[in-house]
Amino acid sequence: ITMPLVGAIVDHTDHRKAMGSISALIVVLSVGLQIMLSSETWFACFIFEAIGGYALIMHQVCTMAYLPDLTHDFIEMAHYTSRFMMNQYLVQGAYTTLVIVISFSPLALSNLDTARLAAGVSALIGVIFFGYSWIFLFRKRPRLRVLAPGANLYTTGFKQLL
Repeated sequence: ITMPLVGAIVDHTDHRKAMGSISALIVVLSVGLQIMLSSETWFACFIFEAIGGYALIMHQVCTMAYLPDLTHDFIEMAHYTSRFMMNQYLVQGAYTTLVIVISFSPLALSNLDTARLAAGVSALIGVIFFGYSWIFLFRKRPRLRVLAPGANLYTTGFKQLL
């Protein structure tokens, strides 16, 4: 429900990099805090998971806003998008496989320990890749679009959906 507002802020202001960096930080923190998972803290971890999931969607909105900087050719942009998504799911599959292999290893981890391990590994990977990307790769960019006269950020994203 709020993604049209996030998209409008990303497209119509020059805060694209800041929003991407902040959303990546929220994702890493919300996943990293799940290392404290226990029978007493499960509800807090549930809340962190919901916050992290929302921030991850917001993060994808921010990163996809950089696609027009790569090319203006729609066929080439579709190629980039499909390649990025393919890489994302390959890494996600490798990560899941790693967690499964470790959980069935001779370490004999409990389900709780496996969940903590998964959260820790995920947070570490996020710190490395999100940190590197947002510090060194993504650049501050001007707005992609100018607001129409009389329009505002709160309604622009919703109007684009209609």
